[in-house]
Amino acid sequence: MVSSNPLCAASATKAARRLARLFRIERTGGFDRRPVEIAEQIIGRRGQVINALGAFYSGHRLAGRVGSAELDAALQELSIEVERSIMTAEDRHHSLGVELHFRRGETLSGMRTDKSGRLLARG
Repeated sequence: MVSSNPLCAASATKAARRLARLFRIERTGGFDRRPVEIAEQIIGRRGQVINALGAFYSGHRLAGRVGSAELDAALQELSIEVERSIMTAEDRHHSLGVELHFRRGETLSGMRTDKSGRLLARG
């Protein structure tokens, strides 16, 4: 677990970079090639690292410590990967919903895009 002492800033930076890499791997389909049990373990471990990083960052801020440039850059990289992962997950969620409607034989009214089926306008 990452603690709030100043010697652990390097560990927090490494953890943030590792998290960004895990989000990127998941977003690009890297977990799809793994057994479900392994993917669940990786996601569970990712949650633990997120909690540890959050505890470190909270303790760091409460102690009034100034963040390192490396840690700030790693957290920015992590933030970007999380945002990209959220967009990818929302797109996937929407696509699955559209596919489900079609499989049920439901019609979707309104003007939609060809590729994703997102609603553009209602008539």
